[in-house]
Amino acid sequence: MARIVKEHDVRMKEIVLASERLFSENGYDETPVERIIEEVGIAKGTFYHYFRSKEEILDAIIEEIYKEIEEGISRIVKDQAIGPSMKLILIMDLFNRISAGREKLVDLIHEDRNVLLHWKLEKRMNPFLVGHFKDIIEEGRDDGTFNVDDPEMTSMALLGAMAYIGEAKRRSGIDAPLDKGRMETAFGIMERLLGAEKGLLKKKLLGMEVR
Repeated sequence: MARIVKEHDVRMKEIVLASERLFSENGYDETPVERIIEEVGIAKGTFYHYFRSKEEILDAIIEEIYKEIEEGISRIVKDQAIGPSMKLILIMDLFNRISAGREKLVDLIHEDRNVLLHWKLEKRMNPFLVGHFKDIIEEGRDDGTFNVDDPEMTSMALLGAMAYIGEAKRRSGIDAPLDKGRMETAFGIMERLLGAEKGLLKKKLLGMEVR
């Protein structure tokens, strides 16, 4: 019985990964179910045994991306060798790396027709992010890096600033230059929210290599 469960999970993962690759390369609407079936090398009946529609596959892809984000951020936050300011930098870098190559998927999630999917993703992810930001801010407050009175409220405001930066990058496109002025303003706002030394985050986030 255990062997059957394993094979089921492996096949499902294979379909999800192939679908994500095709959606990222060709676009969601431009990838019919038949193309996914061809890519994986399975029968149509086998495909529909795992997923009833492309929408279900999209949900599964989002779930995998969420797990990737959750695991990455948890590792960063738990690493005691990393200071609080660098943890925030690494979290932003993590989002950049996870988004790389998935631009079409990210744009798809932000489309009006997928507003419910976007809302469900934010509803699940935001409490997780706010909780970890709160931990980082408290760590920074304890060691004197940050100066804030209410870590929880500050973490909510910080999430908003990071969301703005992420949206600015998404809207700029792959080849278009970012609006540096607005980006610098956003980073400055983050520093003021944290009560951090001016330039502590901004200089590194504007192009310095994250090590």
